[in-house]
Amino acid sequence: MKKRANIHKVLIRVIVILMIGLGAIGIYSRYPQMRERAIKMTDNFYESYMFLWNFSEGIYSLDSVLKEGEASQFYPLSQSWQRDYQKDMDYYLKQGDEVLEHKGDQLAELLTEGAAEKTDDLSAYQYVLALQFDGEGQLTIKKIIGASSTETRQRLEEYLSNYPTDIKDTTMVFGVHQSLSKDGLLNHKIENYLGGEYLQIVVVYLVSITLIVLVIVFILPFSWFEELATVRGLLLVPLELRFIFVIVTAIASAFAPLLVVLTQAHQWTQLIDPALVHWINLICWGGFIAVVLLHALYVKEFFVIGPWQMIRQHTILGQLVYFWTRPKVVVETETVEKVIFKEDPRVDLMVSRLELLKETLTRVKHSVENTADIENVAVQIESLLKLCALNRPKTTVNLTKLISDTLVQLEQEYIPLEVKLRFPEKTVSIQANEEDLKLLMDSLLMGIATSALQQTRVYLQLAESEDLVVFTTRSVIRSEVNETWPASLNQLAEYMDAQLEVVIDGDLLKMDIAFKK
Repeated sequence: MKKRANIHKVLIRVIVILMIGLGAIGIYSRYPQMRERAIKMTDNFYESYMFLWNFSEGIYSLDSVLKEGEASQFYPLSQSWQRDYQKDMDYYLKQGDEVLEHKGDQLAELLTEGAAEKTDDLSAYQYVLALQFDGEGQLTIKKIIGASSTETRQRLEEYLSNYPTDIKDTTMVFGVHQSLSKDGLLNHKIENYLGGEYLQIVVVYLVSITLIVLVIVFILPFSWFEELATVRGLLLVPLELRFIFVIVTAIASAFAPLLVVLTQAHQWTQLIDPALVHWINLICWGGFIAVVLLHALYVKEFFVIGPWQMIRQHTILGQLVYFWTRPKVVVETETVEKVIFKEDPRVDLMVSRLELLKETLTRVKHSVENTADIENVAVQIESLLKLCALNRPKTTVNLTKLISDTLVQLEQEYIPLEVKLRFPEKTVSIQANEEDLKLLMDSLLMGIATSALQQTRVYLQLAESEDLVVFTTRSVIRSEVNETWPASLNQLAEYMDAQLEVVIDGDLLKMDIAFKK
């Protein structure tokens, strides 16, 4: 059994490590699929307010450079537009004989007659927009790929109307590359634009992880988790402090998806090493799984020991209230007058020799009782054993009182447990040697207190029939029961002519001792 207990310790550690490690790696590996789903869920970025507002700034900035040779000082953000966007965007602007371009030779062909419908040579771009402003500043979209012409024209006209000067007699063509640079401003804005959809998708993963962890925790015995030093240490922390810890970790878990999305965004690579970004994501997800696991254990502990035990055993206030309000144990004793005779020393010698004879005859009986030829010998030895037992006289013993007195003596050991007694209203007595019966009850109840999971209930029940008295115990064990304890109990029971039955079902221990009346 001890070997099986060690296997449980190893198994629960492996399960926890796999949940945290493989869970974090598995979710992190799903980032590409998460991004694809986010793109499908959101509107077209190139029709969005975020893109077209900045794009209108770029149009105004490039127009001012085309006219004046430098960017306008009216909008400070427009001064960096060329530097930030031309990593991922080519353009070609023409106003009369003045031309301003950035790798725009291929785009310039769209301005030639009959070239507006050609798209074969534009496969390098995911977004293309050709604009024309006439002499009155009216905007016409000559070519657009990757967005809606109507939405784009309406929003650009609205945004460009906010600038102080008009753009006239100018043609412009812009093209966004199919592959964007990871540290580029355009990629930065796309990731931010997808942030809301990322959060929705991540929440689905968070809920799924929580349900999986809850199922695993509630399937496995709580005693397995209690074998972990971290769990045992946290169980010693008062519930008031644990509530604070739960609130802090819950808030951290709520912001975990946001951290995941931010560290996933490519603009972070400008500030943090990419390898560190990977570790931040893995630690974030692993930490979230660990927090969910811990909270699940708190919930399971509540169902294992009940709300009253949670308050009484794990709160400072509950312990103080219990200390002042717990019922005082009143021990009723019976005064028995005994007459003590001064015995001859030879009596002790006789008793010791009888004990030695009994041990010898017991060994002989076991060695010959299966041999058919000497059945009579076994019968005779059995009668001698009965004679040897005469030095252990049986009397009428109040079993109800004996059990109650034993519990009082073991009060300190039973403080972490809640004892539920189910005894008949009338006193239950049996014929037994009182000293032997007391030794049996001491060993039985002490073993239960030692092996039971703290803050659980122990049920003790006496049932009486015409010929038998059955004492039944039920408890939740914290680990595998040491096989030495049931074996010693069985020897004591056999010596008293009683029958012991031990049943272990998972973490439930049930023992029945049947005494003859």
